[in-house]
Amino acid sequence: MSIASRIQQAREAKGMKQVDLANMVGVQPGAIWNYENGKSSPKEPVVFRLMSALGVDANYLYQDEMREACAKIPSCDYRAWATPLIDAYEQASDDTQHAACAVLRIPHVAPISPERAKALTDRMDQHLDATTPKDA
Repeated sequence: MSIASRIQQAREAKGMKQVDLANMVGVQPGAIWNYENGKSSPKEPVVFRLMSALGVDANYLYQDEMREACAKIPSCDYRAWATPLIDAYEQASDDTQHAACAVLRIPHVAPISPERAKALTDRMDQHLDATTPKDA
């Protein structure tokens, strides 16, 4: 299922019409139709309001997209997927960072210094290099 079908499924499970959900979320009914039919994707603030109105979390909405994205990663090399996530997290507002940490069930931590980040990245690179099988 896509996020589009998950929004529709959650709305129907609550017995809501598109117009009801649109009113709760603060968007036009046509926007809900677009989200449910994959014509457009809700922006971050709307996603939070959708989750609240539908009583679902980000795991429910995005689980299939995450599986598809992970299936495209050719190896377990964290650099292929972690760097864009870390960049997005660092650019996010404090409230968004807190929400992401809550979804992941991890504590929100203050940003670390660039020097400390480099040292951690170097250690992860060393571990990855040491544990990645070499092609024959």
